[in-house]
Amino acid sequence: MVTTLRGIALITLMAGATLAADIAGKWDITAQSPAGRSMKLELVLKQDGDKVTGTLGNERGTVDLADAKLDGNDFTFKITVEGVYAVKLALSGDSMKGTSTGSDGTVWQIAAAKPAAAVPAGGITGKWKLNGKRANGGEDNVELELADDGGKLTGAILAEGTKFPIQDVKLDGRELSFRLPTPQGEYTLKLTIGENSMKGTYSSGDSKPGELAATR
Repeated sequence: MVTTLRGIALITLMAGATLAADIAGKWDITAQSPAGRSMKLELVLKQDGDKVTGTLGNERGTVDLADAKLDGNDFTFKITVEGVYAVKLALSGDSMKGTSTGSDGTVWQIAAAKPAAAVPAGGITGKWKLNGKRANGGEDNVELELADDGGKLTGAILAEGTKFPIQDVKLDGRELSFRLPTPQGEYTLKLTIGENSMKGTYSSGDSKPGELAATR
């Protein structure tokens, strides 16, 4: 009986370790230099047991990972881009954090996250209460109405009984953006979709962006 229980416990622990060490797939990387400069990259990993391979790059190109190793929740690898960089990351669920140290000793801070699942166009249709806080302290409360026209998003802003159609509505993953032409000028709105809520910014010309919050 004791042997059986020990066996079950060992299997459970091994299963948990396997789940914790699953890093295959795409990761969004943000690398920040000591001077504060940020760089966006994409890490693509393949995993076969304890063997990990992959690439790191952006629209300018990609490089293969070298000496990739996963030890528990510690993931390390090297890349060569005008020098060798040693990357050390600690895995925690759908995120990783760590550093990248160049051959010259420069240390970058690295943050990685699994891309958020895309939101279908039909998932955000309907009416939203939209609150805008201007940079100068003013506040606006309007209504955003979104509709799915054969897979294409359309809509309008309703303010004080007037309907203003929105244009160039784009949904990229969980990022929603559109233009709002008004008699006072054109506004650009960008929102990140959460669970029954959205947050983001709006701007017009060279003015300082205001904050946006939307709820059902």
